[in-house]
Amino acid sequence: MKKQKKKTSKKPLRGRSPIPKGHKRSSLRMDKYLKLTWRKLWIVVILGFVSILLHNLIAALYNIEEPIFFTIVVLLIPIYLIISTGYSLFKFIKNRK
Repeated sequence: MKKQKKKTSKKPLRGRSPIPKGHKRSSLRMDKYLKLTWRKLWIVVILGFVSILLHNLIAALYNIEEPIFFTIVVLLIPIYLIISTGYSLFKFIKNRK
């Protein structure tokens, strides 16, 4: 009698990339959002510029003070830059050793 091979089905990962050894899934998510790259820096700069323009445009056209775009420029963008810069420096120093 011949032994039959077990059928193993390889299921697709459904859009997820395999996790490298030694990495945790949460660590990869943090890198995705917090690690500062040139592309993310330019996106933040452009978002800040557009938010300033929209804030001033809405104030000029409708004679009202609009707080959303102002809050983005004054609070959210600087907070993101401080956190992402700190995270990127921490990862750089950690990987350097």
